[in-house]
Amino acid sequence: MKTLLLIAACFIILASCAPAKHAVNTKLPSPYEFTLIDSVKGAKDELFVKANEWVAKSFVDAKSVIQMHDKEAGKIIAKGVMTVNTSFMLYTLTNHVSYTATISIKEGKYKIVLDNFELFETVTTSRVVPCSSSLDKTSSPCIQGNQWDKIRWGCYSQAQNFLLSFKSGMKKQTQDF
Repeated sequence: MKTLLLIAACFIILASCAPAKHAVNTKLPSPYEFTLIDSVKGAKDELFVKANEWVAKSFVDAKSVIQMHDKEAGKIIAKGVMTVNTSFMLYTLTNHVSYTATISIKEGKYKIVLDNFELFETVTTSRVVPCSSSLDKTSSPCIQGNQWDKIRWGCYSQAQNFLLSFKSGMKKQTQDF
């Protein structure tokens, strides 16, 4: 019986340390940031309104996340938080990662940059573990094993979805009522 429990414990430990599975040719960016530049029909003012509307609908509380809002310059800077759930042995970890979204608008064109990704806390079922680790680094002193890669890949996936959502929002037709 003890042997069976020991084998099961070893299997669980080895399984939690197995490398994460990702697309073969996909590499994480270095530095850890994501940029989308695209052309779209519309005047600068119209595109600025679309970008503002998208931020207001995409963030839970747009007023608290917008750090800068300058219509003349065509620039919006917002702070957001991504949540990446990972598992370690028998625990589910909820990792909170902050980031900066910088949106620049010009006539018929926009650019959005997601950067400054920073893991600031990990929550387990029993406690909150504060952490300060930039996702630009390949490891973190406060995260064990392959959890760091899982967090970085989780943010990568969410950032790609974020950029696609922004692109869709910018291409939407303005509705006049």
